[in-house]
Amino acid sequence: MTVVGEGMTDADLHELGRFPVLETMISFERLTPARLGKLSLCPNVQRLEFEDRQDLTTKQWQALKTQTQIERLDLTGGGETRRITNAALRHVAAMRQLRELDLRGTSVGDAGVKQLASLTNLEVLDLERTDVGDAGVEFLPSLSKLRRLSLQGTHVTDATLRRLLSLKRLTSLDVGRTRINDPLPVVLKMKGLRSLGLSRIEAINDDSLPQLAQLPALRELDLRLTRVTRFRLALFVTQTKWKKVLMRTGLLEERECWEIDAFEKFCREHDVFVEVEME
Repeated sequence: MTVVGEGMTDADLHELGRFPVLETMISFERLTPARLGKLSLCPNVQRLEFEDRQDLTTKQWQALKTQTQIERLDLTGGGETRRITNAALRHVAAMRQLRELDLRGTSVGDAGVKQLASLTNLEVLDLERTDVGDAGVEFLPSLSKLRRLSLQGTHVTDATLRRLLSLKRLTSLDVGRTRINDPLPVVLKMKGLRSLGLSRIEAINDDSLPQLAQLPALRELDLRLTRVTRFRLALFVTQTKWKKVLMRTGLLEERECWEIDAFEKFCREHDVFVEVEME
C-alpha cells in the first residue's frame, strides 16, 4: 500500500501508523522536517519515493537520517531529476540501514557515489544513467550483500567489471551502454546470475549465445542493440532455460513486421518471452 506525503499532518501520521499494510510513501519531499522526523509513527513505511516536486533541504535530510526503519530509497524523481546531486549523497551515506537505493537518472557522479561505501547493507543499487566511472565505484566489492546492480549507461570499463567477481550474491547485473569492451570473460564466471543486461555492447554477437548458455541460473537477457540476430536466437533459444530476452531493431518494412511477429510467437511456444522493440 502506498500513501502520498503531500499535505500530511501529525494527526495523519498517527492514523496511518494503524495500517500495517502501508509500506511506501511518495512525495516525501513535501513533508516538513518536523513531520519527516515523526515518520517512525508509521513503522511499516520502509520505502520512500522522491517525486521531484521540490529540493530537499539540509534540515529535511537531517530528519530523514533519524528514521532507521527506512530501508528502501528511490530518488529517481519518476525517471530523471537534476535535484539529486553529489551533495545529497553525503546524507544518504549516513542511512546505513538502507537495503535498496535507486539513483537512476540523477545528477550524481564519482565524487558523490564514493561516499556510498558506508552502505554495507545494500542489496540493490541502481546507478543507471548517472555520471559514474571506474573511480566512483571502486568500493563496490565491499558491498558483500549486493544482489542486484545496474551500471547501465555509466562510464565504467572492464576494470570495474572484473572487480565485481567478488560479489558472490549477485543475481542481477546490467552493464549495457557502458565502456565495457568484452564482458563475457568475466560474466561467465558469475554462475549465480539470473538476469544480465548487455545492451549496445558490440562484442556481443551470434557467437556469444552458446557462451551465455553456460550460465546455469540465467533466465533473463537484454540484448538490445547488440549484434545478435533474430535468426540465430530463434535457432538457439529452445536449447536454453531462458525465460525473457529483449532485442531492438530499426524501422521495418511491413514484411519484416510480420517476420518479427512470427519470431516472437515461435519463442512463446517454447516458453520464452522475447520482445523486439522498434525504434
